[in-house]
Amino acid sequence: MQGAVTFIAGAPLHEKTSLLSLGQRPLERRLLPTSRVHLAIAAAIREHVLAIDVGTSGTKAAVISSDGTVKVSSFSPHPLPTSSAQLQQGSAEQDPGSWWLATKHAVCSCLSKMSSMTNESDCPLVKVVAVTGQMQDVILIPNDDDDYHQRHAILYSDTRATLEANEVSTLAGGDEHLVHVTGMKQGATRILASQTLNAFHS
Repeated sequence: MQGAVTFIAGAPLHEKTSLLSLGQRPLERRLLPTSRVHLAIAAAIREHVLAIDVGTSGTKAAVISSDGTVKVSSFSPHPLPTSSAQLQQGSAEQDPGSWWLATKHAVCSCLSKMSSMTNESDCPLVKVVAVTGQMQDVILIPNDDDDYHQRHAILYSDTRATLEANEVSTLAGGDEHLVHVTGMKQGATRILASQTLNAFHS
């Protein structure tokens, strides 16, 4: 069978040779010594994914093993989205700095839990870091590195840009045309409308 792998029997594992059939031209390939195989398996078992989800109410972090088992997890809350009389009706904003602080807290908590559960030789290896977060927020980054003031992010649930959304729709040829071009309805919560709102009112 083309592409099949067979083994030559009658020899210890570290002396076995795999025979990889590639058409009519077999390719012999030495296997790793037994000790190296065991080390490779042990390393694979220790490999983990650090998953981070930056949500609206807080940041969640988890350490997940290679077989999908959640070893530890942690949650660090965010301040509630700002929606006060100082802002327009329908506003929903958050300080992006709070996301970073919550992320550090959640990750450190997870790693601390893992270190208390295992000894140094069995300490898990973080092979992959996976990050997900809120969708379609508008986050404004200062142009000047010396300017530490960063305005709050406009969240996906902010509906102040109703007028701007209508203006965008009119300029683009109407709602139906926008849906045809972008694949979705472009309302007040979409990034284009929120950016327009910020450009005119910041």
